[in-house]
Amino acid sequence: MNNNFFSCTILIALLVGFASCDNTSNVEPTSSKYFLKYYGQTGDQEGIDVKETPDGGFIIGGNSITSFGGKSDYLLIKTDPEGNQEWQRTYNFGGDDRMTEVLVLSDGYLIAGTSELTGSNKVKLIMVDRDGIKEDDFTLDSTNVNSYKCNDITLTNSGDYFIVGTYDGPSQDASKGNSFQAFVPSSFVNVATPQLNGDNNEDVDLVFVKGLEVVNNYTAGGPQLNYLVFGYKEFPSGINLTLYQSDLNFGNIGWGLPVKFSALNTKLVDAIPVAEGGYLILSASETGSVMTKVNEDPNEERYLYVTNASYSIGTADISGISMVQSSANKYIVTANINEQNSIRTSSTIFETSFSGSIRWERVFGTYSSYTSGNACVLSDGSIVYTGTANQESQTKVFLVKTKSNGDMK
Repeated sequence: MNNNFFSCTILIALLVGFASCDNTSNVEPTSSKYFLKYYGQTGDQEGIDVKETPDGGFIIGGNSITSFGGKSDYLLIKTDPEGNQEWQRTYNFGGDDRMTEVLVLSDGYLIAGTSELTGSNKVKLIMVDRDGIKEDDFTLDSTNVNSYKCNDITLTNSGDYFIVGTYDGPSQDASKGNSFQAFVPSSFVNVATPQLNGDNNEDVDLVFVKGLEVVNNYTAGGPQLNYLVFGYKEFPSGINLTLYQSDLNFGNIGWGLPVKFSALNTKLVDAIPVAEGGYLILSASETGSVMTKVNEDPNEERYLYVTNASYSIGTADISGISMVQSSANKYIVTANINEQNSIRTSSTIFETSFSGSIRWERVFGTYSSYTSGNACVLSDGSIVYTGTANQESQTKVFLVKTKSNGDMK
């Protein structure tokens, strides 16, 4: 996620051949089923993540600053299926709190993010009920002065949590790089110390971005659960995308083959398993975005992954934020765009194939700056996504729901 909370730091060219360009004046009124709506209170709010809830509504996770120069709080907004707000709550732990993701549980929601606590940053998990009332919270490695940043959380098959991110501390072992993996039981008890992982080259800047629980089909003893982490390493000569696999005790199984994009200098921003098999990686820079297909190698007992191909997205520069599969060989990408010679940033959502061709696109923020958050695809094929809209010197959360083809009417 963008660490510059309400800054538009990505300057990229407008896409060629926009399918549409929307703002409040020409989207509303829409049908009750498809909409563009805004949420917030006094101050600045940011939309990061959105999920569908069991009642057909939506839960939006983000951040909120209610006083000028104040600290950020975690933000949850619950809506009904038509986007009407049911409740809005913030959660404050004394310092700067920044959301990573919100998960939908059987009896409520889990907020995952990074909180500033007693001089260092910590991974914070907050359990709330269906009405947003906090029931419990957990701080990873709370007794240590080391700092951690939560980049991703995955709900495992056991109902527990797999977390990856970056690490910094005075006792840091340079040979371990600066990223970590952690397994947190849903009970928040008996949590092991986060496992530091890295390269033996202390000059390498290793960043874990996405972590998944996977089934390793190629071990001698039969299928077993493993963890697969997607990330990147920075070298003086460029940036390499990396894949790292470990067993459930975080024992090293093997590194995947590095994929170097020195020309675009892209950093991995998202990775998803795809229905066709394997995984798709989205990487981005200020000058472009790339999709890379990764497949498992059935001839390799160590279950390493090999890259098939990579494609740039679209015919002009875009900076991807998130990705989700919509159907076979079709993917929904959220991204930020900016007019040339302008500081105004627009938010875009579009459907693309693996080859990078854009099938349809929606753009929001023609008259003021918008930035993108995450999207999700619903069971009927419709799409919702969230982000941040600049409105009269304040920023507010927006939520968009479209048909499967991007239409809203």
